[in-house]
Amino acid sequence: MQHWPDNLNWREWVERFDRMQDRYLVARNERFQVIVRTVRAVRPEPRRILDLGCGTGSLSEVVLDAFPECTLIGLDLDESLLALAESRLGRFGQRAILICDDLRKDHWVHSVGQFDAAVSATALHWLSAENLARLYGRLAGVLNPGGIFLNADHVASEHPAIQVVWHEEKARQLAAEDHSKADTWPEFWKAYATALGADANTMGGNVVGAWEGVEEQLFLW
Repeated sequence: MQHWPDNLNWREWVERFDRMQDRYLVARNERFQVIVRTVRAVRPEPRRILDLGCGTGSLSEVVLDAFPECTLIGLDLDESLLALAESRLGRFGQRAILICDDLRKDHWVHSVGQFDAAVSATALHWLSAENLARLYGRLAGVLNPGGIFLNADHVASEHPAIQVVWHEEKARQLAAEDHSKADTWPEFWKAYATALGADANTMGGNVVGAWEGVEEQLFLW
């Protein structure tokens, strides 16, 4: 994993990322808790859990706290996010394993082993429908019999009226919360790139430029 400046306050950036995500995602922590409860209902004592598009490790941390006997493998394409995850999950030691890899490719399937559960939260919407379908197929090969896959994400409806209602309800719920201290998506990446001494446009390209439908996805944010 790429080495980042030693003088950065990783906890500060982890918390800043979480505030930014809360600005856009209604009931974000509640999504995590639903995932934990559902995994526990199906596999009360999971030994290995896979987090797809783990980012800064927000969901991974909740899962590792909830299942103290499990090992979690977190996969993500972006090293700058994994650097934050490495800091956030450091207290779990060898129970948290982070891998930089591309979920659209096949090779990660052959190196991660088998899992009792696979989880993801607001990450897989970056994939095209075709690549998402392929990913689902690959998951069938890495889940143990009786395993479960849970994806807490937001997707668009093909019915325009339903989409309008969804946006209105989302806006209503978010308006009830105070996000005055939260960055917007572009603001976070510009500030984070500056802190890392990196080019903001290059970093932004590394984060979303490789994914399909980037303009449409950025509109959602």
